[in-house]
Amino acid sequence: MKTLLFSLLTLPSLLLADASDTVRPVGGQEPTLPKPSVTDPDKLKQLVQITELACMRTMLIFQKTALDVERTVTQKFSDADFRVFGPYETTGDLLPDATQCRKLGTERKSDLVVLTSVTSRELNKLGNFVIYEAEATVRVYSPVSAEIMSTHTSRVKGERHTQASEAERSAREKAAAAAVDETIKKSLHKAHKILVHEALIGGVQDRAHLEEILANLRGHGIFYNVREMDYDVQSKIASLELIGDPASEEQWREIVSKIPTRDVKKVVFKVIHIKNEEHRRKYPAYFDGK
Repeated sequence: MKTLLFSLLTLPSLLLADASDTVRPVGGQEPTLPKPSVTDPDKLKQLVQITELACMRTMLIFQKTALDVERTVTQKFSDADFRVFGPYETTGDLLPDATQCRKLGTERKSDLVVLTSVTSRELNKLGNFVIYEAEATVRVYSPVSAEIMSTHTSRVKGERHTQASEAERSAREKAAAAAVDETIKKSLHKAHKILVHEALIGGVQDRAHLEEILANLRGHGIFYNVREMDYDVQSKIASLELIGDPASEEQWREIVSKIPTRDVKKVVFKVIHIKNEEHRRKYPAYFDGK
């Protein structure tokens, strides 16, 4: 009876365990977040500077046994213009669940959390040659909603080889590449229509004022997410990330221009928009709503 009671009392604390304990960065080092670009604080009192960064920031997590395909997965996401950081590995045999992915994404300021697992087995031998089959699963979670944005599992045969290690490697890399390709294909339409913008705002008087600005921007429902990146009390400059559909530019520019100030007289900010021309040339349809 005592054992049962102890289990019931400790279960909630186990379920609420820090998500940081679930994964660890490969190499033991945490990635550093970029600091906002230097801007004249006086100029920012009259304007908001918004810079188009790129597609969403993506945190890569691998099951411990899947780290051998990390380069393949990273390259695939990077080639598709995701801002990739990691890799992280799981500290146990199980991958994080949706709730843990939401917490991890919030802690690491990530827009997407990608989980990769791979298994493989020897199929048969033909003389001195051996062939392996591998199964790879890639899941993409949204830390904002904790939903699975896309998932795909691929099972493929590798190349026959005289060395078992090479035969297994070919199967695992091919399976991972196939799973990532399909996952990206499923999520690319959603992800690339959600562009990340850095917003530098001057004249933010204190933490309460910043919270008022954040609540105002989030309350309109136009952004996928509004995230605080940095706040300098001395210069009174806040750096935010506004994540939203680039086709709604006119609408969100008006919203940003009317963020709350501490001035008695109502102030409408001038919005300076620095565009990512390379991204616009590559995905022109995403900027006109087609």
